[in-house]
Amino acid sequence: MGVKTLSPIIEESIFRIWVQNKLISSIITFLGINIIIFYSFSHIIVNIINSIILTYVLFFLNKNKLKIIFLSIYTSITFAMLHYANQSINLYDIGTLIQLLGLGLLLSFIGLKKGFIYCIVSHGFYNLIVFLIISLYSNINPIILENDSYTAKIKRISIIQNKPTSNFFRKDSIQLNGSLSEILKYFAQENKDTIFKCEKSIYKYSLQVKIKTNSDTIKKELFNNLMNALRINKTISEERIYVLKIYSDDIYLQKTNTYKTTLNDFCIYLNNKFNKIIRLDSRQENKIIFISIDILSLKSIDDVNKFIELNHNMTIIDSGEKIYVTQLQ
Repeated sequence: MGVKTLSPIIEESIFRIWVQNKLISSIITFLGINIIIFYSFSHIIVNIINSIILTYVLFFLNKNKLKIIFLSIYTSITFAMLHYANQSINLYDIGTLIQLLGLGLLLSFIGLKKGFIYCIVSHGFYNLIVFLIISLYSNINPIILENDSYTAKIKRISIIQNKPTSNFFRKDSIQLNGSLSEILKYFAQENKDTIFKCEKSIYKYSLQVKIKTNSDTIKKELFNNLMNALRINKTISEERIYVLKIYSDDIYLQKTNTYKTTLNDFCIYLNNKFNKIIRLDSRQENKIIFISIDILSLKSIDDVNKFIELNHNMTIIDSGEKIYVTQLQ
């Protein structure tokens, strides 16, 4: 959420700062667009051509009107490419690309007429309007998937309708609520070698599934079909596994200024807060423990480790093992 709040400042500082017509502004635009082009295409030839074009236009082209027209179009195209994450080509994607291209041109015009700061303000106002429309809007036409095994319906939950509802798995039906990646994680096939992580999102969805024929493959079918229908991206990386070791039974005794939890929930808390993979070295996941409330204010996993070693006779160690992590986005 913080990055999205800063995005108008960051993006305008790359794509529209050239409207100030200063050397430092041209240098920032040159470096920013080159980095984006490189990561978009990962092709050295494309990057060289882009560098040559920008070098000439930003630093050597003296015809001011031609320079303004070219930079307005060129930076708007790059701006649209930055947001255009989907690779499939359909009418929706083309419409989104045109919309972003038009926004880039409009922001360039505003910057040239009113000044660079107005680009940031206008971009922020546009993001706010889009956020409000998307947040208050609940899909009238939900996505429906149907085959011989199940019928699945998923739709966005608007903020004004976002009442807490229970999740359940039954033999003939499933209901889940959460972000798209959180919902998909329920159907992901985790094992000792692979786990899935969810990207945090303020947007919530509701999935309802009516099961026609119960089988062991339904979860896998739903995962694959929802991934394709919702166009969810996934990235796979290898991460270290850490282990929470317990040296004594002191954590099972209630003390002052402690909160009650389980070993398993404490591990989940650490995993979520510090984005680590921490497991228990015993089979006591549901064992009740008492943890000092001071631990909630600690900002790093190293600080937590020092604290629990000193106060709770526990420690977090590197297991020496690694695991494949699939990030759903």
